[in-house]
Amino acid sequence: MVNKKIYIVIILLFLINFTPRLQQGGEIDTRKNELSSLRSEILRLESDLLEKTKSERESFNVIDNFNKQNFLLNRIIGTLRTEEREKDRLIRQYEKRIKDTESTIENLKENYANYVVTIYKQGTGYELNFLLNAESFNQAFLRYQYLRRFSEQRKKDIDKLNSTIAELETIKKS
Repeated sequence: MVNKKIYIVIILLFLINFTPRLQQGGEIDTRKNELSSLRSEILRLESDLLEKTKSERESFNVIDNFNKQNFLLNRIIGTLRTEEREKDRLIRQYEKRIKDTESTIENLKENYANYVVTIYKQGTGYELNFLLNAESFNQAFLRYQYLRRFSEQRKKDIDKLNSTIAELETIKKS
């Protein structure tokens, strides 16, 4: 719109310059006044054009800032989604470890319970009778070794049970 006005003013200036010289003095003054008003209109239009150009630049800068903010927000969202997937993976991993650890604890408890029931049913003298009923010294020694290893294994089972329970608590806290 501003460009059209400038073109109209320029065309009028050319028309004024190419028209035959007016012979009357009054008409020359009128034309000078018209020319002066056209010049002031041109200056006003140029000023408007500069102002609108400045406004367009500001609008472009605002849009550019919005685009940068949008890019940064999308980047943050992407980072948060990646973190969320990683946390979900860790949670699933911990849940599996908890389930496996609870299963191990149950097996250890069951084995130890079976051992205690067997000892109760056999009585306290079972181990001593087991050794004394051996047919030879060599067999008694082997039975002693067996009972010692069995006892050590039960102690290891108890220690493993306690450490597994502690590990389960640590995993749950994580």
